[in-house]
Amino acid sequence: MSVSITKLKKYFMSRINQDDITVVEMVDRYLTLLKVFRDAEKAVMKNGAQVEVKNGGQEYTKSNPLISDMKNINAQLINLKKDIDKHIVEFERAKPKEDKRSLI
Repeated sequence: MSVSITKLKKYFMSRINQDDITVVEMVDRYLTLLKVFRDAEKAVMKNGAQVEVKNGGQEYTKSNPLISDMKNINAQLINLKKDIDKHIVEFERAKPKEDKRSLI
């Protein structure tokens, strides 16, 4: 099940320091890459893992080039997520702690 981009954006924006424009940019870049990844995934599902190539008189089958692109995008998503998570942890540490006794 895919989580909507809007829901992900709300999740990230609620957990980061929105005054830090570099982190906001990271979140936007993450979401943009995720959209590209999902579009590529749809195209691979539609066209298959192998595509037929016609080059002049030649016809042959090769691996769908989007699969390689998806692999690279996935690596970028993982790295961006790690960076965003570091900023989330920093932001949560900087937040004033609620008095636990007031919650009881």
